[in-house]
Amino acid sequence: RQWCSLQRHKMEYRAVYRVLNDLFPRDVIREAADTGEVSSTYRKAVVLRLDLCDYTSIAARLEPLQVATLIHQIYSKLDEAVPERRIFKLDTIGDEYICAGWLEESQERLVCHMMMALAETMLSVVDVESRKAGQRISCRIGIAVGSCVAGTMGKQQPRFQA
Repeated sequence: RQWCSLQRHKMEYRAVYRVLNDLFPRDVIREAADTGEVSSTYRKAVVLRLDLCDYTSIAARLEPLQVATLIHQIYSKLDEAVPERRIFKLDTIGDEYICAGWLEESQERLVCHMMMALAETMLSVVDVESRKAGQRISCRIGIAVGSCVAGTMGKQQPRFQA
């Protein structure tokens, strides 16, 4: 009986950890586990923002379910590509996908190269997925490198922001 309870507890712990891993970078999860809170910190980062061009006209042309399906397909493929490069997805806001990589002194070049490779992958994903849907969608990608403040914002449904 105790063994079953322990196994159930382990499964629940893994499920919660997976959700936390989707919402926060690993070092933030560790901090929250150790201290019970997440502080805002000053970091050096590379931030990538992808914006789907002509989203308004696409939304006007297609049925809402078609738009949602197309965006879901694109973002799901991007979600697969991001963690492979030790980059963290910060947010999606409508037609915008935002991710970041923290710049440690010894790995600045590596993280910047990974972000550039991710940008190339993103261009390909948008092209392939939009063609599958019978649409021609282009995108803009901006990459910024520098210092930022990163942490959770708000009390209800807190989000990690940089």
